[in-house]
Amino acid sequence: MSRFRSWRAAQSLERRYVLQYDNTVRLMSYCNELCVLTPFRLQFAQKCAKLITTYEFDGIDIDWEFPSTPEDMSNYSLLLFEVRQALDIIGTEAQATKSYGLTATLPCSQESLDNIDVLYLDTVLSEFNLMTIDFHGGWEPTVGANAPLYNQDGELGIASVDSCINAFVDKGASKGKINIGLPFYGRSFGGATHIGDECSSNWEGDCSDIFTWPGKHGVPQYHEIHKKLPEMTAEFDTTSKTQLAYNEHGVLSYEDERSICLKAQYR
Repeated sequence: MSRFRSWRAAQSLERRYVLQYDNTVRLMSYCNELCVLTPFRLQFAQKCAKLITTYEFDGIDIDWEFPSTPEDMSNYSLLLFEVRQALDIIGTEAQATKSYGLTATLPCSQESLDNIDVLYLDTVLSEFNLMTIDFHGGWEPTVGANAPLYNQDGELGIASVDSCINAFVDKGASKGKINIGLPFYGRSFGGATHIGDECSSNWEGDCSDIFTWPGKHGVPQYHEIHKKLPEMTAEFDTTSKTQLAYNEHGVLSYEDERSICLKAQYR
């Protein structure tokens, strides 16, 4: 952390550095205790504030994957309220009054969204960090894009960046507070070449193309994709705005300059 402080001091003042609480399993296991009891919520909030002031962060992101019941959501809201209060206190105590950010990493599925009080979160969060990734993958029997900008042909519900953003806005999120995620990895399907094709199960029991991408269980990182693209046929899906590449073993959906630019330009 001391190295981080030295490095941060040399950076542009226009940048923001946010601490992320990303301990999903532990937070889920102890949330009934942590979130329900006021003393524990206060202690957690105060520790967040202490870390932020000690290491000069600009805010904190709470990544709880995810509230699964209305009770979870109620407790989660109480926790976020306490953290917001703690951040406001250290903000007013700063030499020049400062606004510290509180963000949350939130899911793009209807099942999870049903348990999230978006309208309330809009009053305490600085930003919504939406997990606009993993909409489709080898666990499904047909080919779908990992992180499509728009829903695929005939697809209803939350299944893309666009439909996830609209679902949150419809429930009360301020559009200007929404951030999206970009995956720097791809998701593959064996025995297929296009979105909507039926795929072939591998020996691991799913549809991932583990022949082309054996070391990553069919989920290669971008640098690995880049090396193999000259050996594959590239194709852009104009409906979902997703880049695809396929060979004799299967098809991969991934991000390239065009798909990322389209998401960056999305309004």
